Amino acid sequence: MSAAPQPRTVLVVDDEEMILEIAQAILESGGFRVLCASDGASALQLLAGPDSRVDVVLLDERMPGMDGHLVLAELRRNFPHLPVILSSGTRATFLRKPYRSAALLEAVRSALASS
Repeated sequence: MSAAPQPRTVLVVDDEEMILEIAQAILESGGFRVLCASDGASALQLLAGPDSRVDVVLLDERMPGMDGHLVLAELRRNFPHLPVILSSGTRATFLRKPYRSAALLEAVRSALASS
């Protein structure tokens, strides 16, 4: 008997704890494994770990310290093929907060499909 496929892993990076919790609940209900980081430096450290297996990153655009754009630049340099979804509470061109379940799941599935 073959083993069941491992769920795809989403790294959610946001400085707002409530957003992390909501995104984690939505994504887990959609069948994804979820890792959370509350800032850019923590996210990059997690990705550099030996056991890191992340399939897509959901990244807050505006965070104190290392903002989403700086994190994105590092991700592009070190993980050029890793899909990244930028999220913002202020710009309608990105995945807008608060997340709607269907929109979040669709954004993650779309990012994975295009990778």
